[in-house]
Amino acid sequence: MGATSTPPERPEPQKRPQAPAHRAPGALALNPRWLAQVLGAEFARPRAIAVACSGGRDSIALLHATVAAAKKLAQAAPSSPSAPSAPSSSVTVHALHVHHGLMAQADAWADGLMALCAQWAARGDPVTGQVSRLHGQPAPGESIEAWARRGRYAALGRMARAAGCQAVLLAHHRQDQIETVLLQLLRSAGPAGLAAMPSDAQRDGLRWLRPWLDEAPKRIAAYAATHALPVVHDPSNTDPRHTRSRLRHAVLPALEAAFPHAASALSHAARRAAQAADALNELAELDAAQALAGSPPRLDISAWLRLSPARRGILLRHWLGQLTAAPPETLIARLQAELPRATTGQRWPLPGGAWLVARRGWLGTAHPGPPAPTAQPAPPDQRA
Repeated sequence: MGATSTPPERPEPQKRPQAPAHRAPGALALNPRWLAQVLGAEFARPRAIAVACSGGRDSIALLHATVAAAKKLAQAAPSSPSAPSAPSSSVTVHALHVHHGLMAQADAWADGLMALCAQWAARGDPVTGQVSRLHGQPAPGESIEAWARRGRYAALGRMARAAGCQAVLLAHHRQDQIETVLLQLLRSAGPAGLAAMPSDAQRDGLRWLRPWLDEAPKRIAAYAATHALPVVHDPSNTDPRHTRSRLRHAVLPALEAAFPHAASALSHAARRAAQAADALNELAELDAAQALAGSPPRLDISAWLRLSPARRGILLRHWLGQLTAAPPETLIARLQAELPRATTGQRWPLPGGAWLVARRGWLGTAHPGPPAPTAQPAPPDQRA
C-alpha cells in the first residue's frame, strides 16, 4: 500500500493546464485560493474534492492539508443572505481508499482510515471516507502490480464521480517522480513515458492533481510529524522483490551519493520530456485528422504511407494507445514493416484478445477470434 498510491507506470492521457500556486508561501500547507480554483469559479453551492488515501504517511499528510485548506476556504466564504451566521458554501473532502486484498493488514488499514475520518469529522472537520475493494485477478501476462494499479485508478474514479468530485488529489512527491522516470528509462520508454507523472492531468472526466510532486519526501515527513498524524507502514515498500523497492533502496541512494544533483536533473528531464510528448501528441492529432476515419476509427493505409517513417510510428502509437492500455513496441515495429505490403485479411494481435485486420486499404479492429493464417506477400493488384 505505501505512503501514497503507487505511481502509474504507464503515462496518463494528459493535458497540462496551468495550475495556480498550490502552497502558501514558505509552507507545505495547501493554499485555499488554489483549492478554490480547482473547485471552480462558481462557489455558490457545496463542493467536494477527493484525496486518494492509502493510509501511509504521504497520503495522510495530503488529506490533513486538504481538510485544513477546505476549512479555511469555508471560513473565508461570504455569508448566505438567508443564513447570515453560516457560510454560503462548504467543501467536503472525500478520503478515497482502495482495498487491494493483497496484504494481511489490508482490512486494518481500511478500518483505521475510516476511523480517522470519523474522528476528524466528529471535531467538525469537513471530511468523510469511502472504501472500494478490488475483485478479480490479473489478465494473462499481467503482473500483480499492473493489475492493482489499473484497478486502483478505476476504483478511485468511480468513487470520486459517485461523490460528486471533479478532481482527485494524489500524494506523489519528487522521489516518486524520479523513480518513475528511471523505471520508464529502463523500459526503453519514449518521451511520453519519460514525462512520468503530470502534476495536472485530465482523464476519464476527472482532474488528477499532484500538488506535492516537486516536494522532497523529508518535508512531508516533517509535516506529518509536526501534526502527529497516525500513519501505516506497508512492508512491501521495503520488499526487494518489487522493482520500485529495489530502485528506491539500492539504486537511488548510490546515484544521489555519486551525483548530488541527480534528483533535480531527473525532475527537469521529466518536464522537458513532457513538453516533447505534448508536441508529438499534437503532431499525431494533425496526422490522425488525415489518416483516421470512422467510429471506431480505422487507419487509411495509403494516407499513413504518405507520412515519413517517424510520423508513421507516432501516429500508430497515438491510435493504438486509444485501443489498448499499452501497445507493445513489437507490434509497432511489425506494423511499420508489414503494413506497407499487407494483404486483405491479414491480422495482428492486440493485447486483450482483439485483432487489427487489414481490409481494402484500411486497418481496423475485429472482435476476438481465431487468427487467420499469416498471409504471404501478394501481387500489387491484390494488396490491401
